[in-house]
Amino acid sequence: MKNIIHSSLILSICLLLFISFHCGTSTGTRYSRENQSSDIEKQENQTPENQVSIKEEITTEEFDMTPYSSKLDLPESPELKPRTRNESVWYGYENEKTSSLNNQRVILRSAEGYRVQVFSTDDLNEANNVKSDIYFKTGVKDIYLIFDPPFYKLRVGDFQQAADANSLYFKMKQMGYKESKVVKDIINIFSQ
Repeated sequence: MKNIIHSSLILSICLLLFISFHCGTSTGTRYSRENQSSDIEKQENQTPENQVSIKEEITTEEFDMTPYSSKLDLPESPELKPRTRNESVWYGYENEKTSSLNNQRVILRSAEGYRVQVFSTDDLNEANNVKSDIYFKTGVKDIYLIFDPPFYKLRVGDFQQAADANSLYFKMKQMGYKESKVVKDIINIFSQ
């Protein structure tokens, strides 16, 4: 009796597995076969004239873009005014007479005085960047980059009086150069 129950159980499980594996098919192949057969039937029933009209239907769009088009309201351009020369912008090379009068400052002598040390670093590129920042922010031309191994020190100004150096020191502190300090140094005295 046990043998019969055991055999019938194995037989029913095998039958169930056989039915479940052979009745199912993947959805990808099921739908692709139907689409392929329907496409083949459509192509057989169509004449060349019908095929052209179907292609035209596919390529023509029925969506109307006109309600969504942008309307640009551009104001009329104002009359161009002649530009004036800005002194801080370089326009080209000047002739020798005007450049020598405007840009040449002759060092008369050197003396003991004061400068404001703004920055100190061991990176030359960083020192040059800070030097150009200070020049463009303040317009001061007396900016010196001194190499005192192993540091590059950036010093600004040539002051004979400590009070003048202190006013620049205060300005540099306000501009964010917190390392600034007034130092004694050999300064250049220029002809005016």
